[in-house]
Amino acid sequence: MCDKRIVAVFNTTIPLGEAVARTLAKDTDLHVRAVTSDVTSETALNLKNEGVELCECSFQDVDDVITALNSVDECFIVTETRASDPYCVDNEIKQGRLIADACSMSNVNHVIFSTQIHTQKVKGIQVRPMVTKAEIENYMKDKQLPLSCVMMPCFYQDFFTIFKPERVQNNTYQFQIPMGLTPIDMIDIEDVGDVIKVMLQDKNKFINKTVRVSGDKITIPELAAILNVNLKPKMFREKLISVNDYRERDVIGSKDWANYFNFIQRVDTQFSVSMTKSLYQDVKSFESWVKVNGDWIMSQIAT
Repeated sequence: MCDKRIVAVFNTTIPLGEAVARTLAKDTDLHVRAVTSDVTSETALNLKNEGVELCECSFQDVDDVITALNSVDECFIVTETRASDPYCVDNEIKQGRLIADACSMSNVNHVIFSTQIHTQKVKGIQVRPMVTKAEIENYMKDKQLPLSCVMMPCFYQDFFTIFKPERVQNNTYQFQIPMGLTPIDMIDIEDVGDVIKVMLQDKNKFINKTVRVSGDKITIPELAAILNVNLKPKMFREKLISVNDYRERDVIGSKDWANYFNFIQRVDTQFSVSMTKSLYQDVKSFESWVKVNGDWIMSQIAT
């Protein structure tokens, strides 16, 4: 272990942290340490089986985080917005700032943070998961951390979990996503770790820069058409819905997602498929991802 660079990955109990840790663990030059609040979870134990070191840590205790960062050279940080928590904005920002303080005091050589656009400042639209991360990024910059940022669009997996289509007939499903004919950037969550690995390998190239990743950019009707070709006899279609109607859905986080869709229709988020491919040429398009994940998709829509 001493001969390897130690990379800490924060919040591996959430899908992005888990996916990045799993990908980095495949690199024989890296020793990956999962910094998590629960080392007994199924996710944590699966990571352990893949060679990831588990480190239990309280994100409310800066000394605990400093201990978790012992001997760490680099880290990837993702924070979570708990939409059901009415104080989620303050709590997430507090956690992110505490981790930033610990990184500063531990002299971590390179910090990669999963950030977002400050929707409130840019367009006066409150998307809590984006505002919190933008605020944390600003704090990290104020701390003068050796910082690189990566910005995520939606994940392919989201369309079968958060945005799972509604079953309307035996083999027919409809998506209710208020994007109309505006294309939306997206990426396979499993490809993000490969981009992070490239950023870790060349700190000087990415320091003080933001990488905006994307694996594909398509409309919801195009997404449905791809599924129709590849998942027969299942059929998928779009059901038109307004941002306001989406906002009123009785689902946790619906207001944030409605505001997100409203925002990305009005602002050029500057995600780039070509740039992402220049970093990781094997990044998957939505169709190529569907071709190898059909069984998983079918299991998701069946529940």
